[in-house]
Amino acid sequence: SNNSEKHHMYVIGTQEMGQSIRRAVWGCGLTGRRARRDFEDRILRYLNASSIVESNDTQQEYRKLCSTHLGAIHLVVFAHRTVDSLSQLRASTVTTGFGNIVPNKGACLVSFTLGRQRILLANCHLPPHTQNVEKRTTAFKRIVRKGTKKLGRTRESSDKTNTRFSTTVH
Repeated sequence: SNNSEKHHMYVIGTQEMGQSIRRAVWGCGLTGRRARRDFEDRILRYLNASSIVESNDTQQEYRKLCSTHLGAIHLVVFAHRTVDSLSQLRASTVTTGFGNIVPNKGACLVSFTLGRQRILLANCHLPPHTQNVEKRTTAFKRIVRKGTKKLGRTRESSDKTNTRFSTTVH
């Protein structure tokens, strides 16, 4: 591919990759860790292999910034080496499965500041099916409330709205 197709960041969220939720939740985590690590390594190799680098430059074009998981939910962020104004990188998870304890449902979250923008990325696994709209909405609200609290307030506000982040991507 050519440079015009390159992006500064790649954010990849997966669910049930390399293992079922049951295996992820009930203790067969080694398989999941290997699958996530192998997946991340393959993506990073692909990004760097497809990059055009000057022959005297040994630095990789892309690097993994952050990776987090909850049960079988996974979120990984890669950035081009020219992304140098990134700070306050944080990762967290919010469980919304049975009793808000079982990690079969919930979200992986990554936040950072890029320049003056505070960004929140979320990969959510919510209750399925049309009859669960209320459960999905409740889970999403919990993710936003708990996730933004865990990842820190960056702007003070007197109202109850989500003012912690200038950009939120779900």
